[in-house]
Amino acid sequence: MTAAPRAAPTTHPAPPIDPPPDTTVAAREAVDDWLSLIDAGSYAAAHDTASGILRENVTRDEFATVYEEARSLVGTVRSRVFRGATRTITVPGAPPGDYVVFEFDADYERKANALERVTVADDAKVWRVAGHWVLDAVLMATETALAHVKTNAIETAYRRTDMLEWRRALMEQWAAFLAGGDGPV
Repeated sequence: MTAAPRAAPTTHPAPPIDPPPDTTVAAREAVDDWLSLIDAGSYAAAHDTASGILRENVTRDEFATVYEEARSLVGTVRSRVFRGATRTITVPGAPPGDYVVFEFDADYERKANALERVTVADDAKVWRVAGHWVLDAVLMATETALAHVKTNAIETAYRRTDMLEWRRALMEQWAAFLAGGDGPV
């Protein structure tokens, strides 16, 4: 006696799985929101929304005082152009974790050609700013072009760019100078 053929098991398609969100996008939104507070002079609010790493190391009053003094030196931001972002698990002076370091070319009222660096940390699954620096991009490009070795571990760790565009502009100015032209060199 032969067995009756079995019916094929019924299969149901698996529900679609949403891809995980691009955390760099969420991190960038946190940076943009935080910089908006800084640009508006809302330093206490910026401190309150920063990561625990920052808030544990700097009081709200200290934070506000530092930013008021810094902004009095550089003035208001005139432009800020995204340069790039690097995801990392270590940053100097902070415990291992999930970080994204954003860089912007920025021009301030009294400081043109600045390199602005904002580090965000995954703080209980929420991206929050852990550090902010406004650096002299021309000086950094010059040091890089001259291949000077930095002994400052923090600056070395955060320098994640070869500053190719800045170096190209510097070399073009130098070439124009050597050719007898006028220039800032």
